[in-house]
Amino acid sequence: MEIIQNILTSNNCYKSGKPLNPKKLMVHSTAVPGAPAKNFLSSWNTAKPGGREVCVHGFVDDTGAYQTLPWTMQAWHCGGSGNQTAIGVELCEPKDYGDRTYFDAVIKNAIQLYAYLAKTYGISVSNIVSHKEGHAQGIASNHGDPDHWWSYVGYTMDNFREDVQECINSGNVNVSTGGSVSAAPSTPASSGSKPTIKFKYRVKTAQDGWLPEVVNLADYAGIPGHAITDIAIGVDRGSLWYQVHVKGGGWLPAVTGYDINDYNNGYAGNGKVIDAVRVYYNTPADYASKYGYQKAQYRVSPLNGSYWPWQYDNETGGGQDGYAGAFGYALDKFQLF
Repeated sequence: MEIIQNILTSNNCYKSGKPLNPKKLMVHSTAVPGAPAKNFLSSWNTAKPGGREVCVHGFVDDTGAYQTLPWTMQAWHCGGSGNQTAIGVELCEPKDYGDRTYFDAVIKNAIQLYAYLAKTYGISVSNIVSHKEGHAQGIASNHGDPDHWWSYVGYTMDNFREDVQECINSGNVNVSTGGSVSAAPSTPASSGSKPTIKFKYRVKTAQDGWLPEVVNLADYAGIPGHAITDIAIGVDRGSLWYQVHVKGGGWLPAVTGYDINDYNNGYAGNGKVIDAVRVYYNTPADYASKYGYQKAQYRVSPLNGSYWPWQYDNETGGGQDGYAGAFGYALDKFQLF
């Protein structure tokens, strides 16, 4: 099953979120019979007028799964302290609650998703709970989902946990990610009237030392699961400055060079694990007059996690944080263009 990543970066609920270290997986249902997952991608996960004041990590229907928030960021999905401990996913309900064909298709996809999340974050299936069970545990508001729907076909949360465990035991957790994560604007084409600005960058980890250089979005810099300690960034026209934040510490001084042998100004870092990075690009005057100003567009991912939202220069308005990362969370991948 493919998880289509449609992470929304501009909604208020997400911006209010904090880093999440998942301990539980919570199961919800939409209470909107007959609506496919795509119907919820823009109308939910927002506190703006016309949207619902709810914020979940994803949706599952009979065709697959959609991830709408990073798994490792808190959401507003259960009306209680479970928001600080649990990943919450909504299952889309059928028009006819007795439609076993639809139900089986949704449950098949949900089993795959929850098995994937349980394995990824080391969560026991005993910590997969429904919203209703979360209420009984004192971590969620009073709701009956998804039991009110499942009861029509004689399926229970115990059945679901057993099926997820069986999926894990069998080794048949076949989940991949696709689509666009916090989709960034397209990289300018190298042909035509607008020249491409080439950002080049590389990172260092304690296990691997300095890794190979990457240019724009040809790849990412880093190795999943290996914490980044230092970053070097350069550009072929114009100039830039960048800095990193050390986990458990503060921001290190900004640097402008791109030379891993220059400890003072050639790269950002001091050999300690970093949890945030900030990049600012200065567009040269001749380029700006012809083609407009360019911004550094960059993102990072936490260890073994999904990418967090794209950031633009050091902007803090319009859903931007002014840096990429989250204090206290080591990073393992970095992209820039």
